[in-house]
Amino acid sequence: MDVRFVQRVNIKFCVKLVKTATETLQLLRDAYGNETLSRTRVFGWHRRFFLGRVSVEDDARLGRPSSSRNEDNVFRIRYMIREDRTVKVRVLADAVHINKSTYRQILREDLGKRKINVRLVPHALTQDQKELRASIYTDLLHEAQNDATFVNSIIA
Repeated sequence: MDVRFVQRVNIKFCVKLVKTATETLQLLRDAYGNETLSRTRVFGWHRRFFLGRVSVEDDARLGRPSSSRNEDNVFRIRYMIREDRTVKVRVLADAVHINKSTYRQILREDLGKRKINVRLVPHALTQDQKELRASIYTDLLHEAQNDATFVNSIIA
């Protein structure tokens, strides 16, 4: 069951117990922690129930429902990320024809990805850079195998 729906039921219950909106918010924070509705939402729902609203369901909205966050787009984004993990959000969002916020939501909620500090992650290396690194690692490995004190000289 949707956590937001359950919280609205709890808000309605608190109104029946004659709890203030602030008390209700604190109770929800104690119960749900980081998943608690925002202060504005809690106060808004509290007011609606206080004024006599009965239904805890969302109101019907005008317009077409969002169709950007669907299984097809989630699959396409998953595939594109597997192909190139260094690709930028804007490039992928444009390729799939969705906005950046929906793209980020798909990454976070559907694919379980999170943002990392990109400055610490090396970008794709050129072939020359790869070869240079491989030769340096080989030289260091040979030096460490031939000289038992080599590692101590690096650490000290």
